Amino acid sequence: MIRNRRPVVPFYFDEDVSIVVAKIIRAHGFKVICASEVKECGITDEEQLKYAAKNNYVLVTHNIRDFIKLHKDSTEKEFNHGGIILARRRRDNYEFARRLLEFLKETEIDDLSNQVRYV
Repeated sequence: MIRNRRPVVPFYFDEDVSIVVAKIIRAHGFKVICASEVKECGITDEEQLKYAAKNNYVLVTHNIRDFIKLHKDSTEKEFNHGGIILARRRRDNYEFARRLLEFLKETEIDDLSNQVRYV
């Protein structure tokens, strides 16, 4: 039996997103890169977005206000990115991971390109 496989899209979790969430998402077969793993902590939000775009990653962050502005700026500058997923910070990492997994399983990857989505 051949399964209908979704494309594997790498997600880039900036330093605001817990490594616990990354481990949960990885356990469900998604590729996740964390800022701390690639030594990208401490850089500006704009540099985070550029890093994600350069590597064709979808960026995941809790930094809603700054990344909404960066997305608007990128649209005006015609700067392409793989997408930005925004989520309010939750005290419960497992709840955030559950909501993110639900979103990822329902979303077509091409729909994220140059878009901002809320989880």
